[in-house]
Amino acid sequence: MGFIVLDMTKESSQIRAMEYDASRSVLRVHFQRGGTYEYEGVNPDLIQSLIGADSIGSFFNKHIKNRYRTFRLEHVSGIAGVARTPITF
Repeated sequence: MGFIVLDMTKESSQIRAMEYDASRSVLRVHFQRGGTYEYEGVNPDLIQSLIGADSIGSFFNKHIKNRYRTFRLEHVSGIAGVARTPITF
């Protein structure tokens, strides 16, 4: 299925954009200050709550950050692809 871009009707000082792959339950977050991360195991109900939250950044910090297996994505020069670096916390 692949990633779909999530509609962020509210602006966030932390998060620039989000994508979700429902077939793998993976949330991809692009942060305002740079950096793209993937969070594995995030269920669709939580995604709906996230995009409907009064503060996307606050909801993300409380319910997703440091609660799911996390990978930092980095473009790899010389090849068409990205490296997924596991983040431990």
